Amino acid sequence: MIEACNTIDGLDEFITLCEEHKKEMNTAAVRQLYRDQDFDCYYCLHFSRRNGCKYQVCPFTPDKVCCGCASLALALRFMAVEINNSRLTKRVNLYISGWRAKKKNMMMFVDDQHQSVFYSHYPRLYHENAKLIAAVYLLSADKDLWNCVWRYVNSNDISFSRIKPKDMLPETYTLLCVAKDLYLNTRHFSIAELADPIVIDPIRFRLIVNAMGIRRYGYSFLQCRVGDMS
Repeated sequence: MIEACNTIDGLDEFITLCEEHKKEMNTAAVRQLYRDQDFDCYYCLHFSRRNGCKYQVCPFTPDKVCCGCASLALALRFMAVEINNSRLTKRVNLYISGWRAKKKNMMMFVDDQHQSVFYSHYPRLYHENAKLIAAVYLLSADKDLWNCVWRYVNSNDISFSRIKPKDMLPETYTLLCVAKDLYLNTRHFSIAELADPIVIDPIRFRLIVNAMGIRRYGYSFLQCRVGDMS
């Protein structure tokens, strides 16, 4: 259930939240117990035909993500509510409404090349290691960055200490730093900085919040529906 929480200021605090929820949920068990139709609002105690749902964001979103029946928009909106940062929530909602205005599906990857590179390495990765999957997702989004780091990515580890960035563009270095934050629990960026369009451009923001979604929900996040804006 969605509970009121203190505002999360940094990715290190966000990771602590992720680890707390990871202990509470057995993804495999949820997948075996529930099907898509089991999450129909008609069966929910918080929903009435007259007044609708009393929550702005479905409190069972993590379970829906685990079962592969959540939309990308819903998963990100739920994550923003948990983080409880008004600037991040506003930018996530603008991100979602932007795709709705275009009448196009939301995109998990920046382009076809990003998707191809990620999934070519994904089978070799330990899928239960959410921080590894999230970091690889970000690192593979930029061709120059991936060429610099791929040799240091193993099946269950990334040797960030061996990565020596040289002549990187600011946008590329941003992805590297956020990948480090999600993987090593460092604090190069605050939540407020990630929500600032002057600091993080729209493309990088989309990639970062998707990586945060992977870190929050695990590999199941990659199976979220991109065509549903609910």
